[in-house]
Amino acid sequence: MPSLNLRNVLRLDPNRPSLRDRAAALKIAAGLVIRPPKSGAGTAAAPVEAGAILDRILIFRVQELVAIEASQDATLRATSYPDAYDSPDWVRMEGDREKILAQVIAARAYTMEGVRAKATLLDLDSVKHSRGPFDRLSLSIEADVAALGILPRPEQTGSQTAGHVDPHVTLLPALRQAFAWTREAHPFGDEPASSPKGRAHAAVMEHCWDLGRSITNLPPPSTLAGLGALALALSVYAEEIIGRPEDDGMDDQRYPEEQRLVAATRAMMSVAGVNPLPGWVGFDVGPDSDARWQAVKAQAGEGFLPAWALAGKSGPDDVTDA
Repeated sequence: MPSLNLRNVLRLDPNRPSLRDRAAALKIAAGLVIRPPKSGAGTAAAPVEAGAILDRILIFRVQELVAIEASQDATLRATSYPDAYDSPDWVRMEGDREKILAQVIAARAYTMEGVRAKATLLDLDSVKHSRGPFDRLSLSIEADVAALGILPRPEQTGSQTAGHVDPHVTLLPALRQAFAWTREAHPFGDEPASSPKGRAHAAVMEHCWDLGRSITNLPPPSTLAGLGALALALSVYAEEIIGRPEDDGMDDQRYPEEQRLVAATRAMMSVAGVNPLPGWVGFDVGPDSDARWQAVKAQAGEGFLPAWALAGKSGPDDVTDA
């Protein structure tokens, strides 16, 4: 079978940066490092121009990745090898794909156009179904956005939305209390499900999850405080949502939907500047999970179940019960 060659495809791409573009970008970047900038409007525009040129190179690499994955898919469909993934063409392109993806993750985007180009790769099958590449690319995009300084600061958001309180924030104190009850009730998790304490423990857990769902089902928040409350509600739902690694080389491909939820929740917590709820043990079942739960149990001591749960209720009736 003839070898699939990307060179003709890429040569026709009008957006591909020329060698002159690359040389100009490197020259401008080097000039900014080796000599102090001159005063004047022209000098002020130079970093912007250099960033735009460097992003053209970044966007070209993104386009290369998309083209490579499309060619890999075509190879899998057309190959006569018993195992298509052993095809020399596919193996060669896989090496190119991994190398270029690493370059894209390591490269900084200097414009929103570059950020958007990197973000499109989150939908590639080779990225979204692999935990490691998805997480690394997500963190790279977060760093780019932070470096661009385009996100509003908390004080800006507060002044722009003065007087507005998202309903997520209103429910947050109840969620904090509900989650605290789950930590205090942890020692009763081994009680028989039909026993009074077992039923009370189940009621405490359900009450917390119901509050979390109530927050996540609300319309999107419009303030950073609301975003933080939403992130904490999602973290309750996503506690240990990613299972224990099996160390068989396939861990990066497991739990793709859960991994995307975790990446989004981490980003929201980072942007909103919120810390995890006290006693929260993390997103995944890791090697230290047992130790983390033992710490929760030790903190709870003999344990505590609220009166409403022991009375067979599904939640506190009023502030007094809470």
